[in-house]
Amino acid sequence: MRLIKLVAAIFGLVIIGVVALIIIDVSPYFGMLSSEDPVPQTYQAPSEANITLRSDIVFLSASEMAKKIREGALTSVEVVEGHLSQIYAFNPQVNAVVTVDAEGALERANKADQAFQKGKLWGPLHGVPFTVKDHFSTQSIRTTSGFGPLADMVPENDSTVVARLKEAGAILLGKTNMPPLATCCGTTNLIFGRTNNPWDLNRTVGGSSGGSAAALATGMTPIEVGSDQGGSIRIPAHYNGIFGLKPSEHLISFYGALMPGMDSLIPKMQELHTARHLIHLGPMTRSIEDLQLLLPILAGPDPKDVDAIDIPILFPKPKPLKKLKIAWLKGLPGQFVGQSTDKISMASSKVLNNFVEKLEAASIPLDKGNSLQNI
Repeated sequence: MRLIKLVAAIFGLVIIGVVALIIIDVSPYFGMLSSEDPVPQTYQAPSEANITLRSDIVFLSASEMAKKIREGALTSVEVVEGHLSQIYAFNPQVNAVVTVDAEGALERANKADQAFQKGKLWGPLHGVPFTVKDHFSTQSIRTTSGFGPLADMVPENDSTVVARLKEAGAILLGKTNMPPLATCCGTTNLIFGRTNNPWDLNRTVGGSSGGSAAALATGMTPIEVGSDQGGSIRIPAHYNGIFGLKPSEHLISFYGALMPGMDSLIPKMQELHTARHLIHLGPMTRSIEDLQLLLPILAGPDPKDVDAIDIPILFPKPKPLKKLKIAWLKGLPGQFVGQSTDKISMASSKVLNNFVEKLEAASIPLDKGNSLQNI
């Protein structure tokens, strides 16, 4: 009994010592915890904003927008104004976009149209708007990383991702919401508040690229770039019904994308590299076609990031539908988030049945087998 008490006492002292050392180590940064504004301030549209909804424009894919601009069917100003109106009309409910550079975007759109009239194209995204997650450095545009101590951070340079999109002719509209330092699978912070799922405002958008996904789903932007460590692109893409890609490590340069300004707050951040090897940057869109368009634009070596190397991008060849197989297990056991998995399975089977009916209506031959008849 005495031995147990002695071991317990020693263990307790060790814990106290470790806690004391941690407190001593981080104590210079305690002031940062109280520097966050407890009252979130969401983006407010200009009171004099002229809202003209253009669903015929804002829900096109980026590829379609670029094509229509090249063909003269749309102007860049029309496209940018359509997206600004979409933000002004729907962002108050969703809170996906947190910073908007309307003046800069319209000025750039005018220049894009003038260049087009002179027979000049800036690139494959000429005149197409985009937004990025709020931890990507954007020259002269506020970049908070969702973190109170960085609420007034305004970078002097663009991140490589932003620079490459601009070089391809795209026009920066603004920044989208995220949790503090991208450290959560939801999207809320004390600067801008919570981002709501556009399909059901009471539900989560996921995270940490939740603002990116919600902005895409609501037509506020056709192009987004997020970051992913444990699902931060993939989870919001699923929750909001859009497409996201976590590409191979080192394919896309990380320059200007790792919480700009943190190294000045905590100098030790300059010594940390482990997280960098777990986080990937990737495109988010409303179509697979756009993912294929964006990845080669974003990828490639960068003299500002020695980790970014030349990796061949090999897209898999599409399989013919006759080789597509769908496996289905009926009657999964157990519970998931308080729901019977049987009920979830049956709800999903209705989606599959609808898909099969559409294939049959298109006169696509199907071999249903025995199991497919019973789903």
